Amino acid sequence: MRKGVLLLFVLIVSACSEESPIPLPTEYVPWTPSATFVPADTPTGVVPATTTPTPLPSETPIPGVTPLTGRVSSDVGAFVRDGPGLHYHIAGEVAYDDVLTALAYTVNAPGDIWYLIQLRDGRRAWISAYALEMDASRLSPAATIPPTLTPIPATPTVTRTPFPPGANAIIEADGRVNLREGPDFAYARSALLAPDTLLNVIGRTEDSGWLEVTTLSGRSGWMRAEYIRMEDTRPVPVTWAELAPPPPAAGIDCGINLQPKHGHGWPSVHPDLSRAGWVRFPFVSSTIQFRTLDEAFAFYDPVIRAYNSLGVRVLLVLTHETYGEGRDWPAMTDADWEVFIPEFVEFVGRIAAHYGNRVAGYEIWNESNAQPNDPAAVHVPPRLYARLLDSTAQVIRESAPQARIILGGLLIGSEASYVREIRAALRGRLPVDAIGVHPYAFGAPDDQTPFSPLGDVDGIIKGLNEAAPGMPLWFTEVGAIGDNQPSQWSAAASYLRSLYRHLEGEPSRPVSVIIWYGWSDAMHPELNTNGLMTSNHQPKSPLFETFFEMCP
Repeated sequence: MRKGVLLLFVLIVSACSEESPIPLPTEYVPWTPSATFVPADTPTGVVPATTTPTPLPSETPIPGVTPLTGRVSSDVGAFVRDGPGLHYHIAGEVAYDDVLTALAYTVNAPGDIWYLIQLRDGRRAWISAYALEMDASRLSPAATIPPTLTPIPATPTVTRTPFPPGANAIIEADGRVNLREGPDFAYARSALLAPDTLLNVIGRTEDSGWLEVTTLSGRSGWMRAEYIRMEDTRPVPVTWAELAPPPPAAGIDCGINLQPKHGHGWPSVHPDLSRAGWVRFPFVSSTIQFRTLDEAFAFYDPVIRAYNSLGVRVLLVLTHETYGEGRDWPAMTDADWEVFIPEFVEFVGRIAAHYGNRVAGYEIWNESNAQPNDPAAVHVPPRLYARLLDSTAQVIRESAPQARIILGGLLIGSEASYVREIRAALRGRLPVDAIGVHPYAFGAPDDQTPFSPLGDVDGIIKGLNEAAPGMPLWFTEVGAIGDNQPSQWSAAASYLRSLYRHLEGEPSRPVSVIIWYGWSDAMHPELNTNGLMTSNHQPKSPLFETFFEMCP
């Protein structure tokens, strides 16, 4: 929960419109290759490279093109590709601070800007605008330059060394991979399969983004294609006519935010909390709070056991308060983060090993897209957060394979661009089950209360759907902030009811969980936050009743 959130509303409004990372020319002509453009989620692990770039001597001019130079700004270097998108094969790698010559630009189907560059050996390739720092306002659109590649075919038809009988593919990934009941992130996970597991690929979706597989032990399901390498001569048939949504859910799951140190329901569990689907609270275990991790376990264990016995799922928030509290976070350099991340991951691994699947979900960090000097949250640059997220998710899955992994609750304003940069750093993937966001001051389009001054949530959802197609969203903090007087409790109830009904059962608004902030006014008595209970333990009618009406 953020202190002084009302003071940030004006800042949030100014940040809500996403900007391109480069200024584009006034007239934009999209790049169109000579062959059919492949969707962004077409697998790269299913087929071999089929590109045939035409070498171009570095001194050969291109008519109508004004080359510009730029410097590689990614501190870990960057891959260059045969086409303008992460789904094209890697053509090479460039290092940090390399100077490259850019010939043109394009905006691909997902809306990301890519530059056509010329390498030292004369070949042409593409690089993401996120990795190349330059003034691109004078670049020509790439439609003026003949394409030099053949995109990846949608159907694999290659011949390689055959696998043992009953297998035609293998898992190639850094960690274990989800096997799901259907071709969508919202389908239930049925298993976690280890790298090098042999598979038999028996089908695919029309866009080849998901593959239907069976294991040698007979387990079957669906898996993202980028984690699978095939070696077979047969085309893969389409066994799912379209990328269908998962079966409709009975409703949106609900939950309540708690605070470990105050706010009723802690450590003595209030009986009404048994009616919630989730409870969410930070795992505060740093040395400022506890001398050892075992002391922290002794504090949290009875509460987690109590919620387990009630059938209420626990979502732990893992932040700087879990490990590392006390650092000068605004002064953290990339080198400091490189030291901190493996320490944090090791610490989280001990927590996950202790609780296993008794904790149903882990949210990794909280409001990591805050401003660098924000006093209420610790900013993590997206490329570094991507590394923290990937490593932390992997170590959690090792001990808690059934737990949900949530990309930490994001502030509204930069959430979509932040997710895009994370995906770019992870080569298009997100190792999570959902993205958590905090849409304070946003509500349903028809909301007439004072609690949605910044507008409706549909724009937020649309932006995140485009940044991470198919990924479920969790509103891990949502609440009525600004007026906590008894005269406004009915308005707070109306805000919650209209938001819930707007989101419920609508596939285009894939919000799976709403977690109210918070259970009690005692959690943050200095803020005008509408908890379900007053500071003296009294339910706030009709808000209290509305919550459990909407979230049975």
